[in-house]
Amino acid sequence: MNEEPIHSLLTGFETAQLANLCCEEAEEAKALIPRYMGGGLYCFRTFTRRNLCLTISVPFLVYINSLANKIDDDTLQNFLNQTLDLKKFQT
Repeated sequence: MNEEPIHSLLTGFETAQLANLCCEEAEEAKALIPRYMGGGLYCFRTFTRRNLCLTISVPFLVYINSLANKIDDDTLQNFLNQTLDLKKFQT
């Protein structure tokens, strides 16, 4: 288990997502919280019946799972349990 505090392992946005989503399992959290890696436009050309060339651009985004490589399951599960315990006192 990693001894570093979870806040030093994750970005503020990832920590906020974990707190807001109220995931109960580490696997669920890792599946739900992606990280944007890049994107662009996929361009292709097509020709009409009258030999007019049309260029069509389709935007795409590439995401990877950010938590899977950053934090081990035990540390994440411990954080999720603590967060759920705090949420119980809010209601």
